[in-house]
Amino acid sequence: METPRASVIAIAFDCLSLRRGSVDLQAYQDELTAALPNHELKFSLAPDIADSLGVPFAISMVSGTEASMAFDAAKEVWQSVINTAMGTVTDLAPEVVSILGEQV
Repeated sequence: METPRASVIAIAFDCLSLRRGSVDLQAYQDELTAALPNHELKFSLAPDIADSLGVPFAISMVSGTEASMAFDAAKEVWQSVINTAMGTVTDLAPEVVSILGEQV
């Protein structure tokens, strides 16, 4: 018999933080889902904010009765998902880099 899900947790990811950490979004979602097997996770991307400085674990917002569990799980899996994008994050706009006054 299948274990019933404890609750729904909605997680909105911060795109800037995902880019800065070179995080593969699908890998991160898979890791969080594995870390919280008894919860139904709903993922989305938070809108970009022009003056964003980034947020811990690239989580902009979490909702649900057990939302704190999402942050605990993110803290546990974060190191395993940093630098996993390997240039595959094409739906998130890259940052403009300037070297000696020239944009690269």
